[in-house]
Amino acid sequence: MSGEVQNMQSAEWKDHKAANLSMNSKAGFLASDYDFHVVAIGASAGGLESLERFFAKVPRDSGMAYVVLQHLSPDFRSVMDELLARQTDIPIRQAEEGLEVIPDTIFLIPPKKEAMLSGGRFRLRDKEPRESLTLPIDHFFRSLAQEAGPRSIAIVLSGSGSDGSRGVRDVHEAGGLVLCESEETAKFDGMPLAAQESGVVDQVLRPEAMPDALLRYSKNRHEDAGGELAGNDPLRDGADTIFQLLHAEYGIDFSYYTFRTAGRRIQRRM
Repeated sequence: MSGEVQNMQSAEWKDHKAANLSMNSKAGFLASDYDFHVVAIGASAGGLESLERFFAKVPRDSGMAYVVLQHLSPDFRSVMDELLARQTDIPIRQAEEGLEVIPDTIFLIPPKKEAMLSGGRFRLRDKEPRESLTLPIDHFFRSLAQEAGPRSIAIVLSGSGSDGSRGVRDVHEAGGLVLCESEETAKFDGMPLAAQESGVVDQVLRPEAMPDALLRYSKNRHEDAGGELAGNDPLRDGADTIFQLLHAEYGIDFSYYTFRTAGRRIQRRM
């Protein structure tokens, strides 16, 4: 690959938010186009056991997509697909450039690659060997928040360091759900504790308890959306007017939030 192409890719990646918005606009793809949740799972040291315990409890037809993000050495031959296949019947695929994200599938990011989402598809780049500190989990969480809005779910499992603790803020601000592994079960609690210090973690759970929490969350979101579509909430019109005024005056966009989600977030801060 030529130096010119590498420089172009690096510049595009660093400005990934603008790239996302540009590509999505051209494709007519919006966060509201996601009719399923996308669950991004960040793990590092000690994370394999946590992942196995998590997927052992995930039903085959949960209706969600799962993206596994790990810190892997460039020279490491990952056998994650083989190990997870012992715990679940969910199809497991290696993410590829341009591959569409679909529900009821586990996607693994290959070694030597970093990933983001744009237009409902994976975009991959080679990891820069000159970069001493990379935060692949943060990068993906951020692109997920921009892509899927309230359909985004971020999970931080065992690992050292603080990767993921910045990206969970983006998921939270987009109206998504943030889960974190408990210190009691995480072999390395650096990443889970850093995520908790962000103040946006919705629940701290054992890995095997997380799938049930996801299913309850998804069910509640469906019920919320159904109630809004049926016009059952008399406050909806007034809230929409307030949200439009806030957007016009301050540029704050509440379009990613369902009315009930926005209400819950407001109540939490009162």
